[in-house]
Amino acid sequence: MPGRATGVPSKIGVFQGNTSGFGAYTPVCDGAEHRFDVLVTSTNGLFAAGIAQTLTFADITYDGRTFSGIDDDGSLDIVP
Repeated sequence: MPGRATGVPSKIGVFQGNTSGFGAYTPVCDGAEHRFDVLVTSTNGLFAAGIAQTLTFADITYDGRTFSGIDDDGSLDIVP
């Protein structure tokens, strides 16, 4: 599918206790692994240094149709 699929704006969610937020990125569909820097803005408080949970929502178009995927990336370490 690389080269024929196109990434469309997607989201990553970060959750830590009662604090959560989302950031946006666009997947790259070229068959290679990619790293993204994403700014996540909380909607209800501040994130604290420590462990938070993440969910990634990836959307692509292929052959005129949109496909969505979700990945429970597990945890990340928020550092000051």
